[in-house]
Amino acid sequence: MTEYTSFRYFIGHGASHNQEYFANFALTTTLFMMRKHQLIIWIVLLCNVSHAVAQSSADTVRGLNLGPVAAHVRGELTGIQASIIVNDAREVKGVQLAGLGNLCLTPLYGVQISPLNNLSRGVRKGVQLGGLNITSGDMRGVQGGVYNYADTLCGVQIGLVNVNDRNPRGFQFGFINLSNDLSGVRLGLLNVGPATTTDLLVFGGNSTAGNIAWRFRNRSAYSIIGTGFYYADFDRRFSGSVFYRMGRYFQLSSRLTVSADIGYAHIETFEEKSSDRPQRLFSLQGRLSIDYQFGRHVGAFVTGGYGHTRWYAHHERFRNKPVLEAGMTFRLTPAHDEQPGFSHRMRTLEEETLALAGDSAESVRQQLFACHDPRAGRRRPWRAVAEVAGINLLVNSADRFMLHYDYAKTSAATVWRNMKNGFVWDNDYFSTNQFAHPYHGNLYFNAARTSGLGFLASFPYALGGSLMWELAGETDPPALNDIVSTSIGGAAIGEVFYRTSSLLLDDRDRGFSRFLRELGAGILNPVRAFNRIVTGQAWRVRSDHALYHDFMRLPVDLSLSFGVRYLADGGAMTRGEYSPFLNVHLEYGDAFNETTVRPYDFFTADLSLMLGGSQPFVSGIHLMGRLCSRQIRNGNHVKMQAGIFQHFDYYASEKITHGSDNIPYKISETAAFGPGLIYRINGIGSLKRLEQRIFLNGILLGGVKSDYYSVLDRDYNIGSGYGMKSSTLMQFHRFGKFSFHAAFYHLWTWKGYEERDLAGVDPHFYNVQGDHSHARLIVISPNYRLRLRHGWELSVSGASYSRVTTYHSHDQVYLHTYEILLGMAYRF
Repeated sequence: MTEYTSFRYFIGHGASHNQEYFANFALTTTLFMMRKHQLIIWIVLLCNVSHAVAQSSADTVRGLNLGPVAAHVRGELTGIQASIIVNDAREVKGVQLAGLGNLCLTPLYGVQISPLNNLSRGVRKGVQLGGLNITSGDMRGVQGGVYNYADTLCGVQIGLVNVNDRNPRGFQFGFINLSNDLSGVRLGLLNVGPATTTDLLVFGGNSTAGNIAWRFRNRSAYSIIGTGFYYADFDRRFSGSVFYRMGRYFQLSSRLTVSADIGYAHIETFEEKSSDRPQRLFSLQGRLSIDYQFGRHVGAFVTGGYGHTRWYAHHERFRNKPVLEAGMTFRLTPAHDEQPGFSHRMRTLEEETLALAGDSAESVRQQLFACHDPRAGRRRPWRAVAEVAGINLLVNSADRFMLHYDYAKTSAATVWRNMKNGFVWDNDYFSTNQFAHPYHGNLYFNAARTSGLGFLASFPYALGGSLMWELAGETDPPALNDIVSTSIGGAAIGEVFYRTSSLLLDDRDRGFSRFLRELGAGILNPVRAFNRIVTGQAWRVRSDHALYHDFMRLPVDLSLSFGVRYLADGGAMTRGEYSPFLNVHLEYGDAFNETTVRPYDFFTADLSLMLGGSQPFVSGIHLMGRLCSRQIRNGNHVKMQAGIFQHFDYYASEKITHGSDNIPYKISETAAFGPGLIYRINGIGSLKRLEQRIFLNGILLGGVKSDYYSVLDRDYNIGSGYGMKSSTLMQFHRFGKFSFHAAFYHLWTWKGYEERDLAGVDPHFYNVQGDHSHARLIVISPNYRLRLRHGWELSVSGASYSRVTTYHSHDQVYLHTYEILLGMAYRF
């Protein structure tokens, strides 16, 4: 029996002495309960916007401004503003309290408090307390958080990372302090200024066999932070260390320096405690070094010293011995001017072509792009139907006759049985259900998309193809979760692949470069490649309607990063797994271009690949596509947009080699939609661009690692719920780029197996989502890129994963782990 409950609560306060003292609170919550004791599966919170009653003060709120999701004041706020998600006001003389973020568009006179981020265009006698505090102007107050940024610091920054461009009379107290100004006071483990030289150190020694570190040299002092592998006093099994050193150096000549430092090292192994192989050690060390610089960027050094190593628990001595090391230094020189990328060059070329056309520029545009070709606009729905059926027939035939899978041996009897028995929740692998099925749906979707149909018109083909496969393509019972993930997730992946394949195509090209273009587009979109080959477009050369993407209307920011990733086992500092990685990041379109408003005219895509070790090859896929939007503000410096967005997230990991039995994380949302808010501040002080994105989405289908459920190939729960995301993007003129992403997922698994008698039931027909439970997951991911030369960037990033799962019939489980990625990036 379905039970429906709805309630609305509203409080208002009137005017006094020609001023409006106004407070309101509105909340609409819809609860859907499938039966008694079941969990909430959907919550819709309507955003409340406060306005004063009188027209003369319609932009002013004095008193209390509350919004369950968002609170917005177009003018001055004097009082308290609070909401669950985000607060926004032009002027603040009071307090802003928010669950995700606060925004003040003028200098702040008051207090901003948020666990994630606070943004303001200056601080005057104010305080910012949060995870990320950003002031794009003078900061005459206090910032306290994990990361603090101020354009001009005339106050105090207290945090793990403190950054400012000018520091005439400010104070920085933190782990890392960065400033482009030598004035002011900086107290921290790493102090980086305009005169700081940064060196990458690669060396070996008799303490740890291999080491990589960064050295930051100021006028006479320096700091070194790094990591080492294979502690020499243990056996050949993997061990590691992290270390910090500080000291002073003396310049003997332009090429030769001597230095002395003291340091601390943390040493950890994979083994349990034993007399000859303790689990954790610490070492106090002193060193003398000689450096010689061969040229502008390359040098070498030798080091001698002494180390005193003890156990953590009882401080007994483990070993004392001399330290000998030698290695190479590589000087890192940042680039202050951003290099134009591929998208910029293509956009410039298009602009020059249209400029030469003069008054006939629009007619030239009509002749330049394939989307204006009358032949390309023809719809071929029946061709799409045939291709969807052909895809299923091809896959079934390969599975049946080449791979000899039993599930592919279908017949009329199995089709009738599947239709008769109905849908279940299946027990396939996490990668199969949460990635492979959406990818398969992308093929159905692009059968329609490349046959002239639009985004919305192509979705039924993904749904129809999935239904055909579930009922007639395999003997296993049809799965409801496969239908949802294949159709909705397939549409998200399919549209991204359709548009990215268009970036490569150019019908004017010839020869081997043309072959490479067609090959690249075919890898991204095999169905499109098939259609281009069948129709002869793959080798047809023409000068009109030859381009498939307009870089002027839809700019593209594409970067490729690679390096080494460390994934911790259970949150251990050095007990984890190292593996090479390859990441692709794409931002497509301009969110604030009012002429590009079709679905997915703006989207972001991130792909993470692991190239070794025990982790999955595809370890992460993250898509966010805008479906529709409306501009709220469109000024020269401040722009704001609200819209509806589609989300697709896939986080995958496996047990770490020689580690614990815990799988670090498995998280997915294959079908998710919801409102979002994007605001951008351009060209203020040292910030070239500041952008904040906040999203609230309902998750129709998602997955999360289970600690108890393990049936056939499935070790995860399927569920529904909601999610919240926040992304802060900062692009500097001098410091490079910094981004901070946070995501929260809350998934309910309401159809468990605990209360059912499954004895004698074929596991394929269990029809359960997993453990009756609900899981809360938080992913926090900072990323910093230091701009070098010719499009290259130094990339340092990480992620923290936390999960709390409350089970109906089992003990609650809390797990936490993290990863660190270090490498190089190239921006196309």
